[in-house]
This record gives sequence, C-alpha cells and structure tokens, in this order.
Amino acid sequence: MRLYDSLEMFDIGLSHVRKWMRCGQAIRQSTRLPLDTAYSLGDSLTFWAVPAGALADDRYVGHRRYHTVLSPIDEPLAVYVRPKTALRPAGAYSDVSDREWFGLPNDDEEGVPCVVPVGGILIMEECEAMRIDATSVAVGRVSVVRVTVEGFTFPNK
Repeated sequence: MRLYDSLEMFDIGLSHVRKWMRCGQAIRQSTRLPLDTAYSLGDSLTFWAVPAGALADDRYVGHRRYHTVLSPIDEPLAVYVRPKTALRPAGAYSDVSDREWFGLPNDDEEGVPCVVPVGGILIMEECEAMRIDATSVAVGRVSVVRVTVEGFTFPNK
C-alpha cells in the first residue's frame, strides 16, 4: 500500500513512470465525469468515479492483474488494508472480474483503517486486499483507477 496526501505528492513521487503519469491524468479527469461510467486509456488503465458506498462490503477484495487506486473526491475515505496472506479466502478468484474475496481469520480483529484524505491517493498492491466499511461511508464520490501490474511503462502510448 502506498498513500499520498495529494495528487501533487503522487506526481512528485511517480510521474516519471508513464503508467503512473497516466494514472494521475485519469484521476484528474474522473472528478469531472458522470458517476459509474468507465473510461480507459488503452487496455492497461481503466477509471471511473463512483459513490463511496458502492465500494463498501463486509469482505476484503483483492486483485491479481491490476493495482487498485482510490482517490476521494468529496470526503475522506477509511480503508482497511491487509496482506492477502493474513486473510481467510471467502470465495474463488474470478478471472473475468480479476477479483478475489477474503474475510478476517476468526481470531483476528479489524484493526485501524487507513484514512485517505480528499485529493489523496491510495495505491493497493496485488499482494494486498482492502475493505471499505459500509457503516463509515458517507455520500462522497471516489475516483477509482485500475492500473495493470505488468511492465514498467505503457507500450505504444
């Protein structure tokens, strides 16, 4: 997990890598887009804006082929993050949706969420899973970007 307090800090740290430069462009665009409409930059990056409540679930979700990048637009977002190896599988991996679901081990506690500030950026690694608690989600919007984990740059872009 990587957390940046602002898009400017994200740009300073990662804009020298083309896929992250394009991710920053997608986040800037998604704040002006209609909700729940997906867009893409080639086949290596998709992005959209959603109500924060649409991301809430009782289970943790992880991905294998894409980084999940979250950037709250209106309100801070509390996200629980755990290594997949510390969680209990709660469903089979879907190659179609690139999702795998997890639950907490029976003897474990939730812990403290990572709070992503408005305009901040959270990057989830493919070895991690996240959960957004439905009880803590208000009505704000969130930019969601899915960036391929393969390669260092976008070829032909």
